[in-house]
Amino acid sequence: MQYTLSARPSLIRVRIYDARGRRVRTLEEARLAGRSGELVWNGRNDAGDRVRIGPYVVLLEAVQADGGTTTELKETVVVARPLN
Repeated sequence: MQYTLSARPSLIRVRIYDARGRRVRTLEEARLAGRSGELVWNGRNDAGDRVRIGPYVVLLEAVQADGGTTTELKETVVVARPLN
């Protein structure tokens, strides 16, 4: 997932939720990020186990370091198996 934020540096938190709204993974917790970037998720939960096939919601929350303004970005991703 690629993202673009305001021009100011932000602290970001990235969490992944399953279709029932349960948090399965925290990718970032208060990391300082620039205006744009890319997130990569390996399809595993916080315990390191593979998640089930299906849709997941990636929630990125960014708080501007100098102003406290919060931005939220949501994107749906699908975990699937490769076709042979």
